[in-house]
Amino acid sequence: EPPTSLHPASALSCICNAQICITKEHEAQFLPSVGDIVEAKYEGQYNEWYKAKVTRINPLTYGYDIEYYDGDTDTGLQPFAIRRYIPPQVGEVLEARVADARDEWALSAITKVHNGGNYDVRFEDGRAAHSLPVAELRRVDWDYEKGDKVIVISSKSGSKGSKGVVVSSELRGDAYDIRYEDGSIEVGVARALIHLTWALEDL
Repeated sequence: EPPTSLHPASALSCICNAQICITKEHEAQFLPSVGDIVEAKYEGQYNEWYKAKVTRINPLTYGYDIEYYDGDTDTGLQPFAIRRYIPPQVGEVLEARVADARDEWALSAITKVHNGGNYDVRFEDGRAAHSLPVAELRRVDWDYEKGDKVIVISSKSGSKGSKGVVVSSELRGDAYDIRYEDGSIEVGVARALIHLTWALEDL
């Protein structure tokens, strides 16, 4: 059984943080070589992407053998299950392993990147974890949900953004309807402009 996630997953592929949306870099088709550092999809089927290294390429099947940073391996992954690795950045929302719970992961935000490649994170419930190795992090595809408290950062709102709540969880071309604190509703706000309030605290 794959490790469980505490947040519902979706078919989205946009991974956003407070500064950038790196969809294109992750979706770009590329063919890694042996020794390349990549992100690989767990067993080629689960909504879980982990930092890994290519150890072998089968010239007949074009399958990739992968070694993950936690020591696990996958054999014969197809290209759709491998993508370019981009290091997590401050403000990015991903999943982190819950302390003392081997197979439990929860949505969290990167709060600090250490020089040695470890990460501090904050969970949605306010808990914090410090100096996590990259093997304790994974990217997943996820949706904003109705009721999520968010900050919209755009040219109109300025760098501090405008606080609001997601009022529609139905996708509008990768966009959401937001009700702001003044009561106004904006329809079809682009996902790249929306950030979970708790993920940006103290940043």
